[in-house]
Amino acid sequence: MGRDIHAFVEFDLGESTPFEKQGNVRAFNSGEFFVSPNDELFQRLCGDAELGLNKGLPRNCSFTVLRRYCVSCDSRVNLSLLETPVPLVSETRFDELTNAPIVSDNGQTLLKPNPNWHSANWLGYDETQKVCSVIDRYSNPEFVVILGIMTNIEHFIGKARSRLVYWFDN
Repeated sequence: MGRDIHAFVEFDLGESTPFEKQGNVRAFNSGEFFVSPNDELFQRLCGDAELGLNKGLPRNCSFTVLRRYCVSCDSRVNLSLLETPVPLVSETRFDELTNAPIVSDNGQTLLKPNPNWHSANWLGYDETQKVCSVIDRYSNPEFVVILGIMTNIEHFIGKARSRLVYWFDN
């Protein structure tokens, strides 16, 4: 089991309940944040039942996250050219535990989880703060910076409008 952490910060620009509609969810970063492998952080993010682990990707994750986490099942689908998830993700989500694919509205499987990733999860702002409060900040400076980004989003966009989405590689 790999310990490299692939992390994205997402935020919601909608006016309704946070993270209710996929179209309002954006990724802060277009590629993963590099978070150095660290036993203490890995244990907190992958082994702490208090955080609600193995939630998989959020139901309404940003398309940036979806595009990075998945691989195409159809050679005619080029993930880098897709700009909208509307035909790919209506009410369907895939579950990390069952590895269930995302299907299009017509039932054809277009995307599936990348087999090189495992233990997808996400944390809200308060949970991310909790992790940051118990880790060694000098050993995990990237995680502290990620919390700083989320703090700014919470301040300028609104409470409960940011989350950390992450997974590990094999």
